[in-house]
Amino acid sequence: MTAWLLPIRFGVVVGESMAPAFRDGQVFLMWRLSPQARLRRGDVVVFHVDGEVYLKRVRALAGERLWGLDWTETEGRPDYLAFSSAEADYLRRLVRRAPALGHVVELRVPEDSVFLVGDEVSGSYDSRHFGPVPLKAIKGRVVVASVLSLPAASSYGGATARGPSTSWADSWPQMGLK
Repeated sequence: MTAWLLPIRFGVVVGESMAPAFRDGQVFLMWRLSPQARLRRGDVVVFHVDGEVYLKRVRALAGERLWGLDWTETEGRPDYLAFSSAEADYLRRLVRRAPALGHVVELRVPEDSVFLVGDEVSGSYDSRHFGPVPLKAIKGRVVVASVLSLPAASSYGGATARGPSTSWADSWPQMGLK
């Protein structure tokens, strides 16, 4: 028997790391991606990392360079990011004026990976913490940002302190929907 796979899935935002575009409790639609799908900078995607499901925006593609400010408290994970050489020059000038800020490091996104960041940068657990995400970990691209809003998703469980995730989409396989 052949099962028909639905290419569209629902998800619920848990947390505020994608605010203001996505709010806690907001229901969205995502398109399941094939391995051949091409992502673009600015796409919002759903992906798995370390057993958790996240919703983040694509900020850099495979092969692209970005720069970050690495300082003592970030423990080797650049905090402030620059996505253009002009922004990187600004970071370098800033560090020259105030060396205590740390130093500028250059990062290159590996092939078959993307660099993902939450819109609410100060409250987002993203590629700055777990690194570039392999394309095979990406499960879908958001196609409709707001279908409806539920009461704050974090109030009824499933919330993760690391940022938003989806809750419904993960439970569908047990219900026979894949």
